Amino acid sequence: MSTVSAGQMIAEDFSVQQAAWDQVEHWSYVCQKFLYWQKREVLCKHTPSPKTMEEHRSGLKWLIRFGRIIQITLADPDYPDKRLLNELEGRLAQLEESWKMVYEPLADPEAAKLLKQTFPEEQEFIAKLFSE
Repeated sequence: MSTVSAGQMIAEDFSVQQAAWDQVEHWSYVCQKFLYWQKREVLCKHTPSPKTMEEHRSGLKWLIRFGRIIQITLADPDYPDKRLLNELEGRLAQLEESWKMVYEPLADPEAAKLLKQTFPEEQEFIAKLFSE
């Protein structure tokens, strides 16, 4: 953590909106780093270690919780900059999808149905994929 002297604080302009934007931007950056780590250590590894999965679960829970706390503030009708809310909600949606993907995966019948709807030209391949 850096410290700022009283003289430095007086010399600079201060904007609550800019401070809020800086915090959301930093949170979003941390989330992106987490998502890259998740891809490398959780999604692309055949069997992540229990330690890695615990780090993932804990980290993801805290990022989602912190994002929701910020969201409450930014969603207030009196908060002037709605761009911040859009930025935050987009990133929060990514984190929530990560949670669902890793901790609430689709059952095979649901996955097969979704794949068949999404890729109707691949019916034969999808049937083979789920018959094994």
